[in-house]
Amino acid sequence: MSRYRDRVARGRLPIALLLVTAPAAIAAGCGETSRQAALKPPPVPKVAHPRGVKVEVFDGDLGRPVARARVHLGRVAARTNRRGVAVLRRPRHRRLLPLRVSAKGYDTRELHVNVRRKPLSGVRIFRRSLQWTLYGANDARTQTQPSIHLRPPFRVIWSRPLGGLLEYPAVVTDGVAYIGNAWGSVRELAMGNGTLGWRFDIPHGKLASSPAVVGDDLVVHGMDGHVWVFNRHNGRLLWHRRIGSPIESSPLVWHGLDFFGAWNGN
Repeated sequence: MSRYRDRVARGRLPIALLLVTAPAAIAAGCGETSRQAALKPPPVPKVAHPRGVKVEVFDGDLGRPVARARVHLGRVAARTNRRGVAVLRRPRHRRLLPLRVSAKGYDTRELHVNVRRKPLSGVRIFRRSLQWTLYGANDARTQTQPSIHLRPPFRVIWSRPLGGLLEYPAVVTDGVAYIGNAWGSVRELAMGNGTLGWRFDIPHGKLASSPAVVGDDLVVHGMDGHVWVFNRHNGRLLWHRRIGSPIESSPLVWHGLDFFGAWNGN
């Protein structure tokens, strides 16, 4: 009997050890799992990238959205909705793309935009019938622009001195004004606040006329007997020609030809 008890007792020992070590192993395994879970970094949130490029088109003079404007971004094109917004497919590889905006009755605007940094771009375009690009507003020198409906009373928005007599008025297009004073200083000024864009002082020059905007050029007649032509966007002198007599008449350019009269009767 004692031998039987000894065998049973000897047989229970492994069972007891098994019952004891199994929970310990499970507990150790759970502790390791929880430790690994604690060390695992949290998931990185995905950054949502805009799927398209938005272009907002405004009337540069009136500040109103332009509906049905045609927007070209590289090879992709779309039209603006009634709020003046066009959504175009975002290119995968290129960043800097040409942007061209056109609308009926407006001058076409061309520029370059970085679609990676600027998923939303605002573009101002200007109605041709609201610009005053030469002395007298038109070729007939009528001194009136029928599409402009401003009426008194007027108020001063801004003012700035230009260092000399302003005998003739400025010409205005695309939100900027071009004017020259009696000492031959030609300037570009922002119509919104009068900020100076560029300045060119004609050597020994005198001016007694308005300049004229012809596309990307600015034509100026000088009392020094010269015709001056500038890049109107940056003020760079493109060319000039001596006529030999003071020119007091403002430029009238038709089909690429500048018509004017000088003091010598020509």
